[in-house]
Amino acid sequence: MQNLLNYSLQLTFYLYGGFALLLSFKCILSSSKNSSIFFISFIVSFIIGYFFKVLFYNNKFKEKNLAITIFLSWILLILVSAIPFFSYVDIFSISDIFFISTSFITTTGFHHKLSTFLFYI
Repeated sequence: MQNLLNYSLQLTFYLYGGFALLLSFKCILSSSKNSSIFFISFIVSFIIGYFFKVLFYNNKFKEKNLAITIFLSWILLILVSAIPFFSYVDIFSISDIFFISTSFITTTGFHHKLSTFLFYI
């Protein structure tokens, strides 16, 4: 069970990193200033994905290890998904950035400031 969980979470970080790399290339082609923040997100996501099995695999206390892996993976996903929003730090506060990234990871909905900001672009 732990191997399947580690593999699926590694795949999640690799997919997120791959999409961040694609967005970085798109920003480079369209001469946008946000290409570096997506590239940083790509690097961090791939590093976490690469070391995920080493960090979270332990043969002792399997049920406890599953709970720790799930809890820490949610925290890591929220932190990695907050990286691209730091380009809007002049518009949003740090708590808003983490709220938006948590909202997107858990699919609970939009943040009201983000939806009003998108209408003004």
